[in-house]
Amino acid sequence: MLTRSDLKQIEGIVSKSIKAAFADFYESIFEPNAERNEREHAEIRKDLVEIKEHIKDHSKRLEKVEALTALKN
Repeated sequence: MLTRSDLKQIEGIVSKSIKAAFADFYESIFEPNAERNEREHAEIRKDLVEIKEHIKDHSKRLEKVEALTALKN
C-alpha cells in the first residue's frame, strides 16, 4: 500500500514530468511556429500594401480610360 510520502513523491515526479513536457512542447513546436507565423504575417502585410498601391494605380488608369471614352462618345 502507498503511503502519503509515496503519493507526494509520485505527485512530484508527475508534476516535474508534465512541466518538462510542456516546456519541451513550447520550445520545440510552439515557439518556432509562432516566430515563423510572425515573419509570414509581416510578408503578407507588405504584399498587401503593394497590392493596394497597384489597385490604386489601376483605378487611376481606368478613370483616365473612362474619361477619354466619354470624350469620344
